[in-house]
Amino acid sequence: MSMIIAAMPAHNEEGTIAKVVLGAKKQHVDKVVVVDDGSTDSTAEIADALGAMVVRHEENRGYGAALGTCFEMAKELNADIMVILDSDGQHDPAYIPKVLNLFTRVVGNIKITDSQSGYRGYSRRAIEKIKITNRFI
Repeated sequence: MSMIIAAMPAHNEEGTIAKVVLGAKKQHVDKVVVVDDGSTDSTAEIADALGAMVVRHEENRGYGAALGTCFEMAKELNADIMVILDSDGQHDPAYIPKVLNLFTRVVGNIKITDSQSGYRGYSRRAIEKIKITNRFI
């Protein structure tokens, strides 16, 4: 059985995080991971209350660091596929099945990008090989 996670970097997204977390949970993922990058609002508390696994950076380290933590959590969870989406509502979680469908059709690909939705999906091979070294992207 595959472990599929939706992961999202978040910084001060209390106005949108609930909709994104709930939407992602409906889309056949096993776990929703929110990396709260030093938010000063209720982002982490809302995500946690809605059942997301929340990882907190005590201070804002930037998008690159939050993305790096998404990869670290995917490794820790032994994820087979990780879909990254924005927590500000820019990415509609309803597109997650479309990205997952691309993985079933494209054998051996380590990264899938849906140019229409902006989603990025990573296979276990990519999760294991990609190292985020620039923490400020």
